[in-house]
Amino acid sequence: MLLVTRLSEAKLAAAAVIGAAFIPCVGASNDAMSEALAGALKKQSVALVKSLRRNNHPDASAWCVGDGWWLSTSEPAE
Repeated sequence: MLLVTRLSEAKLAAAAVIGAAFIPCVGASNDAMSEALAGALKKQSVALVKSLRRNNHPDASAWCVGDGWWLSTSEPAE
């Protein structure tokens, strides 16, 4: 589970809080995103995540990339 804190309109800090598992809802899950998150968790610790970015331009600090968002190991940026 991540705690995301809005620091400004475009600046979002993120920090790992605790491990969590959820029971999937019928029709509400995304298999591709679930696989991407599972792959990211196997490669690196979620504790490295420091920010949530809301754009389609991930850089080398990308921990996991979704559609229009990505988690970064870098500090929050505008």
